Amino acid sequence: MDPESQEPLIVVERPREPKWLKWIPLVAVCITTYSAVFATFVLYPWHQKLSSEFEELLRMCTNK
Repeated sequence: MDPESQEPLIVVERPREPKWLKWIPLVAVCITTYSAVFATFVLYPWHQKLSSEFEELLRMCTNK
């Protein structure tokens, strides 16, 4: 009850969210972490290796 007007307060209840919605942020964090680890430990060394191979090929092509 509202103490000033002595009238009952109208309480609007929100509909309950499905339980699977609470897993969305956790899944997003897992995917983000996996992609960062993959990019750091797989893609970056691969990029470095390919870059050095392309530089070597470029040197071979320009020396001829």
